[in-house]
Amino acid sequence: MLKNAILKTACGMSLAALMTVSALAQNGVAASAQPVNGIFAMPIPQSPFTVTVVGKSVRPLRDGTTEVLQTFNQIARDSSGRVYRGVRQMAPTSLPGTSQLLYIHIYDPATRLSTILNPQQRIARQSVLQGPAPDWEQEPGPRRLQMFQAAGWEMLQSADGAKKAGLLHEDLGFQVMENVSVHGERISRMLPAYASGTGQPVVVTDEYWYSEELRLEMFYKHTDPRTGEMTRTVTNLKREEPDPEMFKTPAGYKTVDETPEN
Repeated sequence: MLKNAILKTACGMSLAALMTVSALAQNGVAASAQPVNGIFAMPIPQSPFTVTVVGKSVRPLRDGTTEVLQTFNQIARDSSGRVYRGVRQMAPTSLPGTSQLLYIHIYDPATRLSTILNPQQRIARQSVLQGPAPDWEQEPGPRRLQMFQAAGWEMLQSADGAKKAGLLHEDLGFQVMENVSVHGERISRMLPAYASGTGQPVVVTDEYWYSEELRLEMFYKHTDPRTGEMTRTVTNLKREEPDPEMFKTPAGYKTVDETPEN
């Protein structure tokens, strides 16, 4: 059972994340871009801001060289709790200019209306969310360990058990990022040789720095010796009301209602 759980979670994505990628791919959004776009802002009122999220991927290639990709995404939240996420394509750091805008996600917690704007097709796909709260309506901290433990991972008592399959959790304390206090934690997954695909034990590490004040993840780093390192860093924090036009469907878009029928 643990072996199957290891294989299922070795890629570092939850079932909910995989379902999101699948849905966006069907809507014409490149699924390959999704792993760096997972920073969400809690849809809470009276805490407006605008930030730039720098996503970076450093991946070793078979010829011994390294591929470095980067993207600059935007997140905004207004005083009513509405959230805007503009997601751009990953591109080589050597290329000048801004990469292609893949999609925009707008969410209104008052109506639970979720809108995904596809700028290439000029389509606005809307749905009123039903049932349990989605990822962006949940506090991230408690869910991290719960996700892995629900998949069958067990906590290791100490670093002495690093050769066994399981989880290590470290509290990294507090520091300041963008003039706000953040709390850090590190979760390491110990994959045995039979599950790593390399013939050797592998340690996959996820590091999170979260601002309780903003209810926002300010920094995330995923490290896997098989695939390299991926980071998401919040920069250019502006704690003021964003442009209200950001939360509206632009003129010329075709609106498609995808709310499931009861």
